[in-house]
Amino acid sequence: MKDLVPLTISGSVLGAPTVLLTPDYEKYLLYQPLTEELILSNEILEFLFGHFKVSRLDTGVFSLKGKRYFCNKQIAGIEEFHPWQEFLWDTKRKFNAFLSPKTLFYSFLVDLYFPLFGGNRICILPGKKNMFAVHPVPKNNFSEICFDPTSPTRLGMTNGALSSFFRYIRKDLNAYTDEFESLIHEKFQSDLKYRVSLYPEKRNFFWNEIRLCFDPNFQKLIRAEIENYILKL
Repeated sequence: MKDLVPLTISGSVLGAPTVLLTPDYEKYLLYQPLTEELILSNEILEFLFGHFKVSRLDTGVFSLKGKRYFCNKQIAGIEEFHPWQEFLWDTKRKFNAFLSPKTLFYSFLVDLYFPLFGGNRICILPGKKNMFAVHPVPKNNFSEICFDPTSPTRLGMTNGALSSFFRYIRKDLNAYTDEFESLIHEKFQSDLKYRVSLYPEKRNFFWNEIRLCFDPNFQKLIRAEIENYILKL
Protein backbone atom coordinates (compact mmCIF):
# COMPACT_ATOMS: atom_id res chain seq x y z
CA MET A 1 0.00 0.00 0.00
CA LYS A 2 1.34 3.41 -0.89
CA ASP A 3 0.84 6.60 1.11
CA LEU A 4 -1.49 8.92 -0.78
CA VAL A 5 -1.06 12.67 -0.96
CA PRO A 6 -4.22 13.74 -2.75
CA LEU A 7 -4.62 16.76 -4.94
CA THR A 8 -8.29 17.06 -3.99
CA ILE A 9 -10.72 15.31 -1.65
CA SER A 10 -14.43 15.10 -2.37
CA GLY A 11 -17.08 13.89 0.04
CA SER A 12 -20.85 13.79 -0.33
CA VAL A 13 -23.78 15.21 1.61
CA LEU A 14 -25.56 11.96 0.69
CA GLY A 15 -23.06 9.87 2.64
CA ALA A 16 -21.27 8.53 -0.41
CA PRO A 17 -17.65 7.42 0.13
CA THR A 18 -14.91 10.03 0.07
CA VAL A 19 -12.91 10.09 -3.17
CA LEU A 20 -9.29 11.20 -3.41
CA LEU A 21 -7.76 12.56 -6.61
CA THR A 22 -3.97 12.19 -6.72
CA PRO A 23 -1.55 14.54 -8.51
CA ASP A 24 -1.37 11.87 -11.25
CA TYR A 25 -5.17 12.14 -11.62
CA GLU A 26 -5.79 8.69 -10.19
CA LYS A 27 -8.90 8.22 -8.07
CA TYR A 28 -8.95 6.35 -4.78
CA LEU A 29 -11.92 5.52 -2.59
CA LEU A 30 -11.67 5.71 1.21
CA TYR A 31 -12.83 2.31 2.42
CA GLN A 32 -12.40 2.10 6.18
CA PRO A 33 -9.94 2.95 8.98
CA LEU A 34 -6.83 0.81 9.08
CA THR A 35 -6.50 -1.88 11.72
CA GLU A 36 -3.69 -4.39 12.22
CA GLU A 37 -6.04 -7.16 11.05
CA LEU A 38 -6.85 -5.26 7.85
CA ILE A 39 -3.19 -4.49 7.17
CA LEU A 40 -2.20 -8.13 7.61
CA SER A 41 -5.17 -9.43 5.61
CA ASN A 42 -4.34 -7.05 2.78
CA GLU A 43 -0.69 -8.11 2.83
CA ILE A 44 -1.69 -11.79 2.61
CA LEU A 45 -4.01 -11.10 -0.33
CA GLU A 46 -1.42 -8.95 -2.05
CA PHE A 47 1.18 -11.69 -1.64
CA LEU A 48 -1.16 -14.48 -2.79
CA PHE A 49 -2.28 -12.76 -5.96
CA GLY A 50 1.20 -11.46 -6.70
CA HIS A 51 2.66 -14.96 -6.32
CA PHE A 52 0.11 -16.44 -8.72
CA LYS A 53 0.44 -13.46 -11.09
CA VAL A 54 -3.21 -12.41 -10.83
CA SER A 55 -3.69 -8.64 -11.18
CA ARG A 56 -5.17 -6.87 -8.16
CA LEU A 57 -6.29 -3.25 -8.12
CA ASP A 58 -3.94 -0.88 -6.31
CA THR A 59 -4.42 0.08 -2.68
CA GLY A 60 -3.26 3.05 -0.66
CA VAL A 61 -3.29 4.68 2.76
CA PHE A 62 -4.53 8.17 3.55
CA SER A 63 -4.54 10.07 6.84
CA LEU A 64 -7.63 12.13 7.60
CA LYS A 65 -8.44 13.85 10.91
CA GLY A 66 -5.91 11.78 12.80
CA LYS A 67 -7.01 8.43 11.34
CA ARG A 68 -5.33 6.32 8.67
CA TYR A 69 -7.66 4.88 6.06
CA PHE A 70 -7.42 1.96 3.66
CA CYS A 71 -8.15 3.13 0.11
CA ASN A 72 -8.69 1.29 -3.15
CA LYS A 73 -8.10 2.59 -6.65
CA GLN A 74 -11.03 3.51 -8.87
CA ILE A 75 -10.74 3.04 -12.65
CA ALA A 76 -13.13 4.58 -15.16
CA GLY A 77 -15.41 2.04 -16.81
CA ILE A 78 -14.47 -0.83 -14.51
CA GLU A 79 -17.26 -3.29 -13.73
CA GLU A 80 -17.55 -6.11 -11.26
CA PHE A 81 -17.70 -9.47 -13.05
CA HIS A 82 -21.16 -11.08 -13.13
CA PRO A 83 -22.50 -14.07 -15.06
CA TRP A 84 -25.19 -11.87 -16.62
CA GLN A 85 -22.39 -10.30 -18.68
CA GLU A 86 -22.43 -13.44 -20.84
CA PHE A 87 -23.09 -11.28 -23.91
CA LEU A 88 -19.37 -10.38 -23.71
CA TRP A 89 -18.33 -13.96 -24.53
CA ASP A 90 -21.32 -15.58 -26.22
CA THR A 91 -19.26 -16.11 -29.39
CA LYS A 92 -15.66 -17.19 -29.86
CA ARG A 93 -14.89 -13.85 -31.48
CA LYS A 94 -16.15 -11.93 -28.44
CA PHE A 95 -14.37 -14.30 -26.07
CA ASN A 96 -11.13 -13.56 -27.90
CA ALA A 97 -11.53 -9.94 -26.81
CA PHE A 98 -10.42 -11.04 -23.31
CA LEU A 99 -6.75 -10.71 -22.52
CA SER A 100 -5.52 -13.81 -20.64
CA PRO A 101 -8.79 -15.56 -19.69
CA LYS A 102 -6.52 -17.82 -17.64
CA THR A 103 -6.47 -15.00 -15.06
CA LEU A 104 -10.14 -15.57 -14.27
CA PHE A 105 -9.56 -19.29 -13.74
CA TYR A 106 -6.56 -18.59 -11.51
CA SER A 107 -8.60 -16.18 -9.40
CA PHE A 108 -11.06 -18.99 -8.71
CA LEU A 109 -8.18 -21.37 -7.92
CA VAL A 110 -6.93 -18.92 -5.29
CA ASP A 111 -10.39 -18.97 -3.70
CA LEU A 112 -10.48 -22.79 -3.80
CA TYR A 113 -6.99 -23.49 -2.49
CA PHE A 114 -6.93 -20.56 -0.03
CA PRO A 115 -10.52 -20.21 1.25
CA LEU A 116 -9.73 -17.59 3.86
CA PHE A 117 -11.69 -14.46 2.97
CA GLY A 118 -15.06 -15.74 1.76
CA GLY A 119 -14.03 -15.45 -1.88
CA ASN A 120 -12.79 -12.52 -3.90
CA ARG A 121 -14.52 -10.07 -6.19
CA ILE A 122 -13.42 -10.02 -9.82
CA CYS A 123 -13.53 -6.93 -12.01
CA ILE A 124 -13.44 -6.40 -15.76
CA LEU A 125 -11.21 -3.59 -16.97
CA PRO A 126 -12.53 -2.54 -20.39
CA GLY A 127 -10.25 -1.78 -23.28
CA LYS A 128 -9.20 -3.02 -26.70
CA LYS A 129 -8.73 -6.28 -24.87
CA ASN A 130 -10.84 -6.71 -21.74
CA MET A 131 -8.77 -7.63 -18.69
CA PHE A 132 -9.57 -9.24 -15.36
CA ALA A 133 -8.38 -7.94 -12.00
CA VAL A 134 -9.20 -8.78 -8.40
CA HIS A 135 -10.91 -6.09 -6.33
CA PRO A 136 -8.82 -5.18 -3.25
CA VAL A 137 -11.72 -5.80 -0.85
CA PRO A 138 -12.64 -9.51 -0.49
CA LYS A 139 -16.20 -10.72 -0.08
CA ASN A 140 -15.92 -10.87 3.71
CA ASN A 141 -15.06 -7.12 3.70
CA PHE A 142 -11.91 -7.79 5.73
CA SER A 143 -13.79 -9.34 8.61
CA GLU A 144 -11.99 -12.08 10.57
CA ILE A 145 -9.90 -14.49 8.53
CA CYS A 146 -11.35 -18.01 8.55
CA PHE A 147 -10.42 -21.25 6.81
CA ASP A 148 -13.73 -22.23 5.23
CA PRO A 149 -13.39 -24.74 2.35
CA THR A 150 -15.55 -23.95 -0.64
CA SER A 151 -16.33 -25.57 -4.00
CA PRO A 152 -16.79 -24.60 -7.67
CA THR A 153 -20.55 -24.68 -7.10
CA ARG A 154 -20.43 -22.34 -4.09
CA LEU A 155 -18.18 -19.96 -6.04
CA GLY A 156 -20.69 -19.87 -8.91
CA MET A 157 -18.43 -21.61 -11.41
CA THR A 158 -21.20 -24.04 -12.35
CA ASN A 159 -23.42 -21.16 -13.45
CA GLY A 160 -24.25 -21.69 -17.14
CA ALA A 161 -22.67 -18.41 -18.19
CA LEU A 162 -19.40 -19.13 -16.38
CA SER A 163 -19.32 -22.70 -17.67
CA SER A 164 -19.68 -21.36 -21.22
CA PHE A 165 -16.72 -19.02 -20.59
CA PHE A 166 -14.44 -21.80 -19.37
CA ARG A 167 -15.63 -24.16 -22.07
CA TYR A 168 -13.63 -22.11 -24.59
CA ILE A 169 -10.40 -23.05 -22.76
CA ARG A 170 -11.50 -26.42 -21.40
CA LYS A 171 -8.56 -28.30 -22.93
CA ASP A 172 -6.11 -26.03 -21.07
CA LEU A 173 -7.69 -26.05 -17.61
CA ASN A 174 -5.96 -29.18 -16.28
CA ALA A 175 -2.60 -27.76 -17.36
CA TYR A 176 -3.46 -24.44 -15.69
CA THR A 177 -4.27 -26.32 -12.49
CA ASP A 178 -0.95 -28.20 -12.69
CA GLU A 179 0.91 -24.89 -13.10
CA PHE A 180 -0.98 -23.39 -10.16
CA GLU A 181 -0.24 -26.34 -7.88
CA SER A 182 3.44 -26.26 -8.84
CA LEU A 183 3.58 -22.77 -7.30
CA ILE A 184 2.34 -24.06 -3.93
CA HIS A 185 5.82 -25.09 -2.85
CA GLU A 186 7.80 -25.04 0.37
CA LYS A 187 9.41 -21.65 -0.24
CA PHE A 188 6.01 -20.08 -0.94
CA GLN A 189 4.71 -21.46 2.36
CA SER A 190 7.79 -20.19 4.20
CA ASP A 191 7.53 -16.73 2.66
CA LEU A 192 3.87 -16.50 3.60
CA LYS A 193 4.60 -17.61 7.16
CA TYR A 194 7.39 -15.03 7.42
CA ARG A 195 5.01 -12.22 6.44
CA VAL A 196 2.53 -13.30 9.08
CA SER A 197 5.30 -13.54 11.69
CA LEU A 198 5.93 -9.79 11.35
CA TYR A 199 2.68 -9.20 13.27
CA PRO A 200 3.38 -10.84 16.66
CA GLU A 201 -0.04 -10.13 18.17
CA LYS A 202 -1.90 -11.68 15.25
CA ARG A 203 0.49 -14.27 13.84
CA ASN A 204 -0.66 -17.33 15.79
CA PHE A 205 -4.33 -16.88 14.98
CA PHE A 206 -3.69 -16.01 11.32
CA TRP A 207 -1.20 -18.81 10.74
CA ASN A 208 -3.43 -21.41 12.41
CA GLU A 209 -6.02 -20.65 9.72
CA ILE A 210 -3.60 -20.31 6.80
CA ARG A 211 -1.62 -23.49 7.48
CA LEU A 212 -4.77 -25.58 6.94
CA CYS A 213 -4.61 -24.60 3.25
CA PHE A 214 -1.36 -26.55 2.92
CA ASP A 215 -2.75 -29.82 4.24
CA PRO A 216 -2.10 -32.46 1.50
CA ASN A 217 -5.50 -34.11 2.02
CA PHE A 218 -7.27 -30.78 1.60
CA GLN A 219 -5.32 -30.04 -1.59
CA LYS A 220 -6.15 -33.49 -3.01
CA LEU A 221 -9.84 -32.90 -2.30
CA ILE A 222 -9.78 -29.55 -4.09
CA ARG A 223 -7.93 -31.04 -7.05
CA ALA A 224 -10.58 -33.75 -7.34
CA GLU A 225 -13.32 -31.08 -7.25
CA ILE A 226 -11.62 -29.13 -10.04
CA GLU A 227 -11.09 -32.21 -12.22
CA ASN A 228 -14.73 -33.15 -11.78
CA TYR A 229 -15.76 -29.61 -12.73
CA ILE A 230 -13.66 -29.71 -15.90
CA LEU A 231 -15.06 -33.11 -16.89
CA LYS A 232 -18.59 -31.72 -16.69
CA LEU A 233 -17.93 -28.64 -18.84
